[in-house]
Amino acid sequence: MQLHMKRFSFILAAGVAAAIAVSAVQGVSIAWKPKAGDTTKYKLTTKANIQGQEMSFSAILTSKVLEVTADKIVVEEKQSDLNVKFGEQDFSSMMPPSITSTTTMKPNGEVIERKSEMEEAGSQRMEAALAHQYPDKQIEKGGTWVIKRAANADKKLPASESTYTYVDDEKVGAFDTWKITYVFKETEGSTPMVVNGTIWLSRANGEPVKAVYKMQNVEFQEGMGTSDAEAEITRID
Repeated sequence: MQLHMKRFSFILAAGVAAAIAVSAVQGVSIAWKPKAGDTTKYKLTTKANIQGQEMSFSAILTSKVLEVTADKIVVEEKQSDLNVKFGEQDFSSMMPPSITSTTTMKPNGEVIERKSEMEEAGSQRMEAALAHQYPDKQIEKGGTWVIKRAANADKKLPASESTYTYVDDEKVGAFDTWKITYVFKETEGSTPMVVNGTIWLSRANGEPVKAVYKMQNVEFQEGMGTSDAEAEITRID
């Protein structure tokens, strides 16, 4: 009987150890799971120093999922309440009431096509730098995934690389999130853009809850040179 119990204890311990090992290897599936009609609202703020002058920008961003299929997701984003200050001057009254864009993406977040009412030179580089792409494998804490993008001469986009790291699970307000850090860098050009960011993704559907970015060599407008900037996006609905 004693031998039998020892054998049972050994089998139980081995089983638990195996389960823990398998769980550690499998990690979690950090995936985007939107549904058509989902609407999320964010507050966006940006600060930069451009040619020796402080620039600040803020807006409300409303994101609505228009379509979800097996191979694509279409999202409409509307920026409203736009406020822009450059030095001591306030240009908010000159901004349009809103700016709407529509983006078609793959289920992993990779952009297929983007259309906007107001496309500024340099904005596509910024969008590429801040775009989040989900992993195609399960990730354990401390694990990473790397996204490499080829240069696109038509869009004036240099080749780039983004490295993401799953840091931990964290509570942000009412949301249970995955805390993700990432480093984006353009891998060509004389003044490559570099971004260090932290993104908190909802564990329920993979939607961003909060994100903070520190950027180097940002080109806000062609011909103005590059500058450093900081940005933050926070869910407010």
